[in-house]
Amino acid sequence: MKGRNFLRVCSIILIVAGIFMLAAGGLGFRKVLDAKGVKTAEKEEALANIQLLEDGIGTLEENRKAYEDGKVAYENGTQAYEAGKSKLTSGQAQYNAGQATLSSAKQQYNEGLAKYNAGVSEYEAGLALYNQKYQEYLEGKAKYDAGVQAYEQGKATLEAATPKYQMGKAILGSSIVQNAIALGQAGGLIPAEIQAKIDEAYAGIAQYEAGQQQLAAAETQLAEGKATLADAEVQLADAKARLGAAEAQLTNGKATLSDAKSQISAGESKLNSAAGQLSNGYASLSDAEGKLAAGKEKLKTFEDGEAKVAAGIETLRENERVAELIDDGVDPIVAGRTAVEEATQATAEELMGRLYCYIIAMVAGLLAIITGIIGSAAAKMPSVGKIKGSIVMGLLTLLAAIAANVYHLILLNKYTINMVTYEQFNTGLQTAAIAVLGVCAIAFVFAIFRFKNSLVALLTGE
Repeated sequence: MKGRNFLRVCSIILIVAGIFMLAAGGLGFRKVLDAKGVKTAEKEEALANIQLLEDGIGTLEENRKAYEDGKVAYENGTQAYEAGKSKLTSGQAQYNAGQATLSSAKQQYNEGLAKYNAGVSEYEAGLALYNQKYQEYLEGKAKYDAGVQAYEQGKATLEAATPKYQMGKAILGSSIVQNAIALGQAGGLIPAEIQAKIDEAYAGIAQYEAGQQQLAAAETQLAEGKATLADAEVQLADAKARLGAAEAQLTNGKATLSDAKSQISAGESKLNSAAGQLSNGYASLSDAEGKLAAGKEKLKTFEDGEAKVAAGIETLRENERVAELIDDGVDPIVAGRTAVEEATQATAEELMGRLYCYIIAMVAGLLAIITGIIGSAAAKMPSVGKIKGSIVMGLLTLLAAIAANVYHLILLNKYTINMVTYEQFNTGLQTAAIAVLGVCAIAFVFAIFRFKNSLVALLTGE
């Protein structure tokens, strides 16, 4: 009979399409449940992050006054630290300058001390030489005085013998006496006693004249010695004056050195005191630096928290709805929660829509199986009841399939953008099953009406 085989094939295909639709619908149910779980987890995570952000903001606000006070204290401490550091640097420079001045003063003192010691040595050597020369002068003067005394004594003795010498020389010096003595000596007429006296007289004259010569020579030597002593006296007086001046200079130098030593000692004491103050200053500066570092670390902790909160808000703003609400003046936390609730509501609407679509599609699939079974029976053994049942069921299946396709297309058009990023919302299998079911339902309706028309024509003989 015309159209029987086509109806049988369409019935079988419709049954397969119905089974496929039931399977795809079941998988769709599972995907909806999976998507619900994912969305629920995302909501909980988002709300937890928002709560964490809110807690962070609350903590920051609780600590903000302490932060502001700490910031002011840190700035004041920094200024005080810098001022102290500058003062300490200035003090160190002054200390170094004082140390350099003290070192220079010590060097000058040591040089002066060396010169003083050299001057003392030179003075002592000059004094020793002066004493030696003075001793020699005294010895020379003593010899001179003794020579003067001897000269005076010799002169007195010679002067006392002068009359006798003059008389004897006058007697013995006359030519008559000399001739008489010569004749007497020649004739042996002069007695020995007289001859002895004559010889003694001549010896006395010779001795007197020799004494005159010695006295004249001694007088010359005494004159030279006197001149030498006078010159030595002048030199000794000059040397004594120089020694006196040198001694005065040494005394002044010693006083100057003593004063310089006292000043150096006072300078060292001041430097030692300054060194102690500098040491205390450096210790205080180091302690202040440590406190500033600790304060800065506390400020940094707050600022890091503030940065994290700002980063969290920026992360919230990545959601267009949150950014829109924040730009409208809504608090970021409220905006985040509002966006989460809106997204949750939209997701719930979408998931429920898909559930309704899959229910309609699965009902259509179930109708398709029943329709296919009836259609197969009608094709195998036609009857009015089977054909009417096939037509009714076929139309119902077609209507259900059309409703499922239309509803599914509406959902795809409405929620495509929201679904793209979620694997759980991949509905390709369900889309294909619904579309195939619709095509198979159309084919079955066409086949059943064709088979009915062929059967009617056969029965009426047309």
